[in-house]
Amino acid sequence: MYILRTTLYATLLFLVSCSTPSTSINKKTEEIKVTDLSKFVDTVTKVIIDTVGLPEVETINNRKSKYLKGIINYNTVVKKSEVKSRIYHIEKTGNPNELKMLANVYDEFGNKVTNLAPPYINNISFWKGILDSCNKGKLIKDFKVTEHRSKDMKPHAISYVLDFSGSMAYQDNITKLIEGYSASKKHIRTTDLYSTVQFSTVPFNRITLTNDKSKFDDLIPHYQIAGATAFYDGSIVGMENIENQKMQKVAILMTDGMNNASYSNKWDVIKKARENNIKVFVIGFVGDGTFASESDLQEIATETGGYYYRVTDGIEFTEIFDEVFQSLQYYYEITYKTQDCDQPKRTIQLLTSTGSVKSDAISTREYMMESTYKKEEIKVLIANFDYNKFTIDTVYNESLKRFAQFMNNTSTRSFIIHGHTDTKGNDSYNDALSVRRAQEIKNELLTKYKVRKSAFKDLEGHGKRQPLWNPDILEWQSRENRRIEVYIVD
Repeated sequence: MYILRTTLYATLLFLVSCSTPSTSINKKTEEIKVTDLSKFVDTVTKVIIDTVGLPEVETINNRKSKYLKGIINYNTVVKKSEVKSRIYHIEKTGNPNELKMLANVYDEFGNKVTNLAPPYINNISFWKGILDSCNKGKLIKDFKVTEHRSKDMKPHAISYVLDFSGSMAYQDNITKLIEGYSASKKHIRTTDLYSTVQFSTVPFNRITLTNDKSKFDDLIPHYQIAGATAFYDGSIVGMENIENQKMQKVAILMTDGMNNASYSNKWDVIKKARENNIKVFVIGFVGDGTFASESDLQEIATETGGYYYRVTDGIEFTEIFDEVFQSLQYYYEITYKTQDCDQPKRTIQLLTSTGSVKSDAISTREYMMESTYKKEEIKVLIANFDYNKFTIDTVYNESLKRFAQFMNNTSTRSFIIHGHTDTKGNDSYNDALSVRRAQEIKNELLTKYKVRKSAFKDLEGHGKRQPLWNPDILEWQSRENRRIEVYIVD
């Protein structure tokens, strides 16, 4: 608006000065004209803002897309395409019972729709209202909307947390992940900071917080660290990298598997994000051959007020990383007062105009007013085994050493060792084999790593009764079934 007013003022002042002979202007007359001109410019500026707004420079995408792509102004799109909105983040403002939603508005081609709210336009009839499950169906019309564009974007501290576990090699999804991650480098500005954590059996804090983009692609090769899935531990490390920064904080958490190697749980991740006001984007890859625990990932997104992406094809990684940053560059901030009620989980709906379609568009999200932090039994994968074997492969030496250190530093917790086999063979044989595997792990921890004997609460063999994969047709599925898990109990 400042640029518009300045341009109008300079142009009109020039025209006035050109139309009046300089010899006929005295100082007093000139001051009156300048004052009147200033008022006139203010009036014209207000009329423009009230009616047509301040359009953004458009980069229109003309191919249908489910991800954000281009930029289009509302007065351009309203005549030819349906407009939708999506809430990607919800948080408390700090004021009593006040919530803040961040939302994108887009058309069927993925174009981000701009010029819909102050300070760029004063006509906000596009925004119909808010439904909150605590307001008993009554439409909330008392709310404030602010439009944010890329030029307004504040500095960000961004943490990437990337799954480099063994299963990411399936259909070369690790290459697609790296390509998507690398392509997002273009969005990192000189005012931003970023860090990158790779995880498999353990988290690797590969790139500590920096604004040096020359380090961006310096990742550990997948074949060097491929193992189990310490998703929760990796997420904690990633958020610790940015938690103390005095800027906007964003965590991008990606996994393709069920967490099985962390010493923390999902509630630790949720607590870390909420306490440090970190915006969370969770990416769960659920393509063929993998089994991301979607309910846990969705719960992390809901409890943190974040957003969950469900990915079925690795080629989508590039578009998702790109969309995360586009969400941060062009969005609408909506604040409103909610009521007190006994619902810890709120269902919130944002009602907007659809443009060319004569009905309202509805974006629905759930939000936890207070985190329902729960204590959970933590299950850690320690080792897998070759067929019909109980000897421990040396590849697990590092994870055994790490777990032993954790056990020795934890005096208030106990540990139960659980042994498993694949689905081949009879029950009696597999029961004995699973117990033998569990006993080998216990002996290794006691003798080689000097774990105190009192730390072990129990040892159980389950044979083939608790497979991760059933049927386990492929060898890698059978190997994942042949495992030792240790339960951490308070």
